[in-house]
Amino acid sequence: MRRTPLGSGIVAVLVLALILSAPAPAKAMEKGKVAGAAFLWTLGTAAVATFAYIAWVNRPGNPHPPDWSLRGPGGVFLGAFMGASFTQSYPWSYTPYSLPSIPYSVSQTSNTRYQPGVVGGLKLGYFFHRFPYLGIEGEFNLTRNDLKRQEVTLNRPLWGSTKAIIQSQNLLVMTLGVHILGRVGFLKDEEVPFGRLQPYVGIGPGVVYIFGEDDSSKNLSLEVLAGVRYMLLKNLSAFVEYKFSHQWQVELEHQKLWQPGGPNWGNGFAKFDYTNHKVVFGICYHFW
Repeated sequence: MRRTPLGSGIVAVLVLALILSAPAPAKAMEKGKVAGAAFLWTLGTAAVATFAYIAWVNRPGNPHPPDWSLRGPGGVFLGAFMGASFTQSYPWSYTPYSLPSIPYSVSQTSNTRYQPGVVGGLKLGYFFHRFPYLGIEGEFNLTRNDLKRQEVTLNRPLWGSTKAIIQSQNLLVMTLGVHILGRVGFLKDEEVPFGRLQPYVGIGPGVVYIFGEDDSSKNLSLEVLAGVRYMLLKNLSAFVEYKFSHQWQVELEHQKLWQPGGPNWGNGFAKFDYTNHKVVFGICYHFW
């Protein structure tokens, strides 16, 4: 089996796309533009790097032209998925800053609750031919987990009250990640020598954008996944996957707490951890 530099090319594309796809946070009134720009930047970076690599290996006079057919148990895969997204409840640390009548101090709320949402995304990855148990993939996914209108309890009073209202808020969440993958194969046959049934796990860093109605944030995250893939055909598979994403100390500005039955207490900083759980179903096409 002849070795080609394709694996190194795919790894370089994924790393480059993750590094370069990070525009600065913007006000949430521009969240649609920022989300679109980040997505197009990522897609454009990956596309340009991929086409440049393909053009290089197919250049005239290359003494080792690539063989794009399936050659072994590894190879490149391209997938799409959709499923459900759930955000875990966490307390907020809230610091008011816009009203002089409120002392500049931090109050911690009880756990805040988020609405479940629908998630969709794409992934591009590569399993190594020489060691097909190991691979790498890059992923983009988009979901919306809105904040519910809710009453929370404060650990220290604001304006003499330990109760406050957090108003509902649309939260658009976009994740870009790179995962190191490990898999095993069962139900081996002549068409799929590695095995049709393939349990796998993955872990890696991510960049997560949260677009609220008044502010947005961008943070590094820990991404963990586990799933099972079944090869329907030599080049086509279906999979089910659980995804875990965690960010520490997300910060949103211009957040408001309201008096129960009264006006709001002005703007403040909200800091909180953000954990998201996803269960998705998808298909992959396998080539190279």
